Amino acid sequence: MKKSIIFIKKDYYTYDGKKYDFNEFREVSGLLSSKIKVIILQEELFVSHFENSVRRHELCNFVDSKIRNDFPQNGDILYDFEKKRNIISIYSIKGSKRVEKIVEKAINIEIKPIQFVIRDVLMKMVKDNDRNFRALIKYDTYYYYVSFRNGSYYDGFISENKCVVEKNLLKKDNLEEIYVDDNTFDIISDNNKFKAKKVNIGEFIDENIYEKQKFCSREVF
Repeated sequence: MKKSIIFIKKDYYTYDGKKYDFNEFREVSGLLSSKIKVIILQEELFVSHFENSVRRHELCNFVDSKIRNDFPQNGDILYDFEKKRNIISIYSIKGSKRVEKIVEKAINIEIKPIQFVIRDVLMKMVKDNDRNFRALIKYDTYYYYVSFRNGSYYDGFISENKCVVEKNLLKKDNLEEIYVDDNTFDIISDNNKFKAKKVNIGEFIDENIYEKQKFCSREVF
């Protein structure tokens, strides 16, 4: 069964190219399949890294304890995690309340921040041995800066404001090379501190969203 794909933004969501208020969801709920893919846009993705050799069968307990004690609990945060070697990465992003309105009748749910879509696409485009990289991509109306170490998300920021993006980039260290697309190339090329590596990522992001769907969730993304 084909998945229904919904883009969640700060103040509204889009489905099948149309914009809806969150209070209007019942108008389209009958059009959705029982399999729903949610892409979260316009939100900061946060990550905390922990060095720990906890065994796989104890991993969920470790993560649950960290989330309860070390992360904000306001009812609107989604969480997920991954472990590579002895590094456990716990991700958090706002949007739980908006997602709940969308997926209450769904059987199969996939929730994915746009930052992870960008990661998945870039991992296939960069050199196999280059798992530490940075990128500045514009998708829809927002700029997304993302940084990866050993293939895992390390940090990032978002903004609609080009000047804010430029100021935030200047605060970053070790940005000799950065991947950019057509919409962000001028930001980097105007600053001699950076070396831009241009990639045509836009169409591949859409392809990843609509065709190569992978990721699962609980109350997580």
